Amino acid sequence: RRALSADQHDAVQRRKLPGLTLRAEAVRAYPEPGFGGHLLGFVGYAGDLRRGQYGLEGYYEPQLAGTPGSLRSAKDARGQLVAVAGQVGRQPVDGASLVLTVDRTAQFAACEQIRWGVERFDAVGGSILVMDPHSGAILAMCSTPDFDPERYGSAELETFNNPVITEAYEPGSIFKVITMAAGVDLGLVTPASTYEDTGEVKIIGSKSIRNSDLKAHGAQTMTQVLEKSLNTGAVYVATLVGKERFRQYVTAFGFGAPTGVTLAGESAGNARALEKRGIIYTLTASFGQGITVTPLQYLAAFSAVVNGGVLVTPYVVEAVVAADGTTRKTAPQVVRQVISARTSATISGMLVSAVDGVYDHKAKVAGYRVGGKTGTAQIADPKGGYGSDVDHTFVGFAPADDPKFVILVKLAKPTAVKHAADSTTVVFSRLAEFLLHYYQVPPNG
Repeated sequence: RRALSADQHDAVQRRKLPGLTLRAEAVRAYPEPGFGGHLLGFVGYAGDLRRGQYGLEGYYEPQLAGTPGSLRSAKDARGQLVAVAGQVGRQPVDGASLVLTVDRTAQFAACEQIRWGVERFDAVGGSILVMDPHSGAILAMCSTPDFDPERYGSAELETFNNPVITEAYEPGSIFKVITMAAGVDLGLVTPASTYEDTGEVKIIGSKSIRNSDLKAHGAQTMTQVLEKSLNTGAVYVATLVGKERFRQYVTAFGFGAPTGVTLAGESAGNARALEKRGIIYTLTASFGQGITVTPLQYLAAFSAVVNGGVLVTPYVVEAVVAADGTTRKTAPQVVRQVISARTSATISGMLVSAVDGVYDHKAKVAGYRVGGKTGTAQIADPKGGYGSDVDHTFVGFAPADDPKFVILVKLAKPTAVKHAADSTTVVFSRLAEFLLHYYQVPPNG
């Protein structure tokens, strides 16, 4: 048995049982419970060997573990080394240390807010991500239910997977931001462009796509499409963009491929539906159905929308420090320019209007201009169609003029309220307000 308590150790020692010995061994300590087990991972046993598993521990196991030393020589009958025999040895090499981009204060605040949100809105789980949209540096990453890396043996196996990189889901209306960015970037629509919202769009036979409120709103601008989260408006823009160009933008934003973050177990999501022949897959994807994304994947794409149009690789390790003190720093990595800087500024302004409007107003932060978009997404039934359960997401940025951070809040299957506009917006507002004050950002609204 390993990891005896002090009382157990003393009891065994007092008994002096023949053949039973006590041996000290090193253990991996995680001194701050609640920091985020998904991010860290843990050091556990794989057979008789202790290895880093999941999270940072799993991804960086070779660097963190170092290299054990060895000594090979002849022994006598009593097991003692023979001094005159030749010896072959190898000196051990200590493992490296990691310096994270994660801000300790922001991390604890994010963990506190997602736990509050899950409890307040009666969700089965939830996640929060905070990232610098310009560099890709992750400032906070926390999900619940979580586990304590020091007591990983008492957690359920499925709890070890980090939801922000492993759980791909249909994002719902937050994907309208991507659709609108494509339309504006191609010069097909402007914030003031209008279309006639009849409440539904006929697609195949008797089937049609309707707005979530089941209403027809008449003449609507593209800004109102985001403010009111109109499915028909997203379909209208996607139709203008066209099947192939829409697929190209979705791919350019990074969907359907891993982000490249250095954490174990990242999923690529699934955008393969857009490769199918029918236009229906483009139309449903325009408002976030029929394709899947991970929270980190979407936040990276959203960062490109608000940072001037540049997709950057998210990263969580600022530097790797070798045992000899040599430091290898992580440089921010630009993947590609996805949309123009002008399109980025235009969509950012439309997202500010979305928060200033009626629907997403609970995301507001007193004294600051912020922008963002909600998504209330039906969860696909494995047997086909959609069930009654939903995921709530809000993705936003602050301050609006020069974003210090972007935040994604996701709640899985909340039941206390129907729409993300009443749940994830509240969590975003609470965390954004704290972070704006913590980073001493001057009020701008």
